[in-house]
Amino acid sequence: MNVSSFVRLFVCLGLLSFVPLRAAEFVIVNRDAAGVGLNDPTPATPVGGNPGTTVGQQRLAVFEEVARIWGAALHSDVPIRINAGFAALPCDATGATLAQARQGSFQVDFPGAPLRATQYGQALANKLAGRDLDFQDDIEITISSSPGTVGCGFTWYYGLDHQEGDATDLLATLLHEAGHGLGFLTPASGSSGALWDGMSDAYLRHLYDSAAGQDWESMTDASRRASAIGGALTWLGADATRFGAGFLAGLARLRVDAPSTAAGTYTQIGTASFGPPLGADVSGALVLVNDGTAPESDGCEPITNNTSVRASIALIDRGTCAFVVKVKNAQNAGAVGVVIVNNTTGIINMSGDDPSITIPAISVTQADGLLLKAGVPGPATLGRDRDQFAGADAAGRFRMFAPNPYQRGSSVSHFDISVFPNALMEPAINSDLTSSVDATLEVFKGIGWTRPKSPSATGWILPSAARAPGAGNAFYTTDLAIANGGAASVPVTLQFLGNSRNGSTGPTRDVTVPARGVVSFTDVLSSAFGLTGNEFGAIRVTSSRSDAFLTVLGQTSTPAPGGGTFGQSVPAAEPSDLVINGSPRAIVGLREDSLFRTNLVLVNATDTSLDVEMTLVTDDGRTLGPVTVAAFLPWEMRQVSRVVRQFAEAGDVTNGMLVVSTPTVQGAFATYAAVIDNTTNDPRTLLPSVEGPSTFFLPASARAPGAGGAFYTTDLAFGNRGPRDARVKLKFLGNTKDGRDGVEKEVVVPAGKTLAVTDVLGSVFALTQDFGALRVASSNALVDVLGQTSTPGSGGTFGQSVALAGPWDLIHSNNVKTILGVREDAGFRTNLIVTNVTEANLDIDLDFRNASGAAVGARRISLRPLEMQQISRVLDGVSGAPVAIRLLTSTLNGRFAAYASVIDNVTNDPRTLLPK
Repeated sequence: MNVSSFVRLFVCLGLLSFVPLRAAEFVIVNRDAAGVGLNDPTPATPVGGNPGTTVGQQRLAVFEEVARIWGAALHSDVPIRINAGFAALPCDATGATLAQARQGSFQVDFPGAPLRATQYGQALANKLAGRDLDFQDDIEITISSSPGTVGCGFTWYYGLDHQEGDATDLLATLLHEAGHGLGFLTPASGSSGALWDGMSDAYLRHLYDSAAGQDWESMTDASRRASAIGGALTWLGADATRFGAGFLAGLARLRVDAPSTAAGTYTQIGTASFGPPLGADVSGALVLVNDGTAPESDGCEPITNNTSVRASIALIDRGTCAFVVKVKNAQNAGAVGVVIVNNTTGIINMSGDDPSITIPAISVTQADGLLLKAGVPGPATLGRDRDQFAGADAAGRFRMFAPNPYQRGSSVSHFDISVFPNALMEPAINSDLTSSVDATLEVFKGIGWTRPKSPSATGWILPSAARAPGAGNAFYTTDLAIANGGAASVPVTLQFLGNSRNGSTGPTRDVTVPARGVVSFTDVLSSAFGLTGNEFGAIRVTSSRSDAFLTVLGQTSTPAPGGGTFGQSVPAAEPSDLVINGSPRAIVGLREDSLFRTNLVLVNATDTSLDVEMTLVTDDGRTLGPVTVAAFLPWEMRQVSRVVRQFAEAGDVTNGMLVVSTPTVQGAFATYAAVIDNTTNDPRTLLPSVEGPSTFFLPASARAPGAGGAFYTTDLAFGNRGPRDARVKLKFLGNTKDGRDGVEKEVVVPAGKTLAVTDVLGSVFALTQDFGALRVASSNALVDVLGQTSTPGSGGTFGQSVALAGPWDLIHSNNVKTILGVREDAGFRTNLIVTNVTEANLDIDLDFRNASGAAVGARRISLRPLEMQQISRVLDGVSGAPVAIRLLTSTLNGRFAAYASVIDNVTNDPRTLLPK
């Protein structure tokens, strides 16, 4: 299989074949000349459900079936054009280039792009924009016309039932190639590590090297080049990891018990396309075969040491004859299993076909084979590991194809050959493939294919804004701030989406945000929309400019009984923050007892009706629900008060995990939860999980005093959505010091359950007083984590929640972010927390801006490796009323996590300001 990431324009020739579908429409553009390829008039007999009566008709029917399958799996309002044709590609008796696929172009920063400065393949970009951005064909597929010709050891099968026998299934091949054209590739160079046009892309952002602990976007060219041949490349996406937990079999392994020179578990194993798949353990002595003819251990003739081989696992050298011949000879000698030793470097998956073979067979590397042959005979067991998946790393992430040496056209842009059962996007077409697009669809969810079409305007949703009373005599109001990170002023429209009603007709307010400037509204429902009664709902923020680069923040607070305020900050949801059909997200840290209550906020982010489904995992591991919150109107906001009680749960829940999803096709909604102290009415923001890695950074944790008699401690809330227990390593990095020597501890989060770690610095690290950052590394990519830091006060508590930062939350030289809502006055102070997440020195630059966008100050902070610093009262000494901080670094390959706390000077209540 050869797939090129070279991008070029191409001319559309031939007739069009339209495939109208429920979800997406594909147009097959036939570029072949008369009498060849898709127009080949050679008579053919209908086969395997393919009704064509000529070779050309049958080939075209296969393309149309591919369009039907992918069209049913995906959604796009823009027709997807596949330019298709046949050509003579390399083929000999042992190998062939079966097909090639190319994307028409890559698009950046178009209307509806979920991520900025990120390249999207043409078909996906059109889908996200809701219009054709580049009027050319979206995908080009070239199929080999060589199979069936003299000298080529392959023939095509044109049936639609995958009963190809010894032929090669064209349907599976074209499903695979269309997968590349739809986005299963990166235009970056794996051989050099260089980014295409110096920019990341939607696929590359999900490549993660589990050995280096880095995503590809964070790496240098040299690091990417090494990762492409390092064998530790994985897919970073919760959708694919969840799918793999139910799809992948246990890791194939050979366990040898003796002698000591060979004892151990061998997992660098290839499997066979013939015989029964590995399943239940098969045990016996490991015995090297002898067939009496040099080389005696290749098993190509009937086995002569039958007595030793009988009831054993036969060890056989590769070479001379076909794999099925070797295994059948071992079976005839009475073996219960076979281990083939490779005769060159690497792992080989064994092909062949013999229905009479009834024993399992695997292959091992040449190096492992030498150890085994030196130790035979010895007791051994063939089977599958129950604690690790075939084709996944220890955290459950799909392995990507990264052999050494690099294979141009195959490396990086395929799943690894160790994936089992075989997946569509492996680098070879395996005989057990069907019409399923298996894990490929889960990859596509990660890069954006299942996201709803964005409106023509760029949009953000602030899930809640209030001018209304709450429990315990609270009265909440919301302040809104909008920052413009661009170099030109931006027109913006605000629309109020009221509670429990259709938000499409809500009142609007037009404003212009100056370049680098900020527009702010105190009590926004009154000052922006003229609402003077009791109201609450969401606010939608849109701009007609496709290049609008905005940060939107809401802060909702209530006066405290003794003066000052209690409150929370809530960042607006961007398109990539929405919960979409097929991709559930979790909110951890829910609490419902005598001390706290939890409210859930939901906002329909589409023009059609929507259902939301919820399940709740309690402290003791029970899963309750699902509960459906039904029939949301377009752009409707709802608050589900005391959400835990919606599950008829009367008992206390102190660390619940809420999993939210939508069964509505093309549904999308914004959400967050607020856990509220019943005494102080102080809310803390619980944001939904995002797709991420298994390594996160909590920029600050504390067991330390603060101003005004406060004493802050940090709790961690964990939720494990995976099917296996997760071992989580916590490394305390401390503050104002090199964090590389920080103490590391481990906790275990049981499968399908939650774990609350109260006062983590005291209970886990036995510290009496300290503060600093935490690195959190989980063995399971489906673990969600939240930090909450609070202090006792006013008879209850007040505090803040802090989401942990993954790779995509980090700030680097190509990713300037803004913290909005900072204050330094009689009422409030602002502290900034920054953490170097690399093991090299780092410089951070702070750029302070006032409301009009003028620069009013600058500051540089130097950090040692893994160092955390808190810059208290970060605005002190900055004149000109700064309202925003832009954060950046000029350090090559530098990465850091950051957030700010704006703290009420009377109550000492902090609110989390996240960089956006």
